[in-house]
Amino acid sequence: MAKKNPPPTGRAARLRAYHPVLDRLIFIVALLGLLVTVHLKIQQDRGFDRGCLGFTTSEAVEGSFDCNLVVQSDAGEIFGVSNAVAGMLFYLLVGGFTFALLFASEDARVRMKQLRALLVAGGFAYSLYLVYYQAAVIGEFCLLCTISAGLVLVLFIALLVEWFGKGEALTTAKKRTKEAGVMAGMLVLVLVLVGADLAYFSGLAETAPTPAAQPAAQPVAGATPGAEAAPADAECGFKPDYPAYRNYRDLVTFSDPVKGNADADVVVIEYFEPNCPHCKTLYPVMEEVIAEYGDRAAFYVQPIVFWEDRSMTQAAALLAASQEGKYFEMLEAQFARQNPQTGLHLDALRQIAGEIGMDANVMERRLRSGVYQRLVQRQSEKVTKELNVREVPTVLINGRNVANKTKECLSQLIEAAG
Repeated sequence: MAKKNPPPTGRAARLRAYHPVLDRLIFIVALLGLLVTVHLKIQQDRGFDRGCLGFTTSEAVEGSFDCNLVVQSDAGEIFGVSNAVAGMLFYLLVGGFTFALLFASEDARVRMKQLRALLVAGGFAYSLYLVYYQAAVIGEFCLLCTISAGLVLVLFIALLVEWFGKGEALTTAKKRTKEAGVMAGMLVLVLVLVGADLAYFSGLAETAPTPAAQPAAQPVAGATPGAEAAPADAECGFKPDYPAYRNYRDLVTFSDPVKGNADADVVVIEYFEPNCPHCKTLYPVMEEVIAEYGDRAAFYVQPIVFWEDRSMTQAAALLAASQEGKYFEMLEAQFARQNPQTGLHLDALRQIAGEIGMDANVMERRLRSGVYQRLVQRQSEKVTKELNVREVPTVLINGRNVANKTKECLSQLIEAAG
């Protein structure tokens, strides 16, 4: 007479059993992770124009994180796919496996749990790498990425607990239906939130800036730095061949360095090239204007690069300094040492970093990551192509290109705009 196989015990029994509390927790965390990664993808597509979270938060919170920098770095994607998209797929698979456990046979449940465990273990290892990369290589963190890493940690701990906890059998259709109903309700709620998130930011996206109808500008290859500056006797007003750039506030973000009143109705943006002599000459003029109109206007000074071999590292160093609140100190020091023929090399930038209270080694590590250079390149392409900027320095007041950049003219135009 054939003997019956004894019922499984130990780990085999735990894998075949169902753990309602743990699996509900895993399913909830997977849904939260899906919500976070969808929101991350939305903000990434917008260039984090409203800060890391996409909503107005305190300067203390936004100043502690730089999501745009992180997603532009080598830590921003895996196998050519953005981490936001990869994260969505990860959480969908974890949630899908967890839901499928309700209706799987015991043997299938074992395989699904093993696959889910491998998936979460891999996600946890990758999250550790991302945290390390942000801390040790970039020196900045993405808030939404950090939240996602915390959720992956919860998943990892839950699966560890599963190995030591006792489950229960889902022997009746009633039990399966009840659990499925609970999970389906959670899923519907999250899908509603995802839809609301997409709808809200899609509405905001409709007001995105519309470029002026001008031919695309090209960087001035081989030009002498500063040769493109407007003549000093230009008429005091705005250039007629540069139509106003609508929604000019979208040209700057919450984290951009600013002087004056960031909430003012008047927005002044200066685009400069680190090795442009006329930009250096304009700097003290702009400082006088800022001193006089700082309560009535927001002033942004942003680098673009026309001469990459001389200026890219300098522009990247400015963004690196911005992460430590030293942007304007770095800018002033670069202008003081300006060498239009050769630019400033890394040794000079390290010396400046030490003088203004930055860690030169940290700055160099950030520069070597290449993240800041990519951000500068994106900014330069946007300004030259979409705004049709063909000269430096260029000053925009509420999106209109200033013709004569004397103190008197700038003052007059700011007063008129306010």
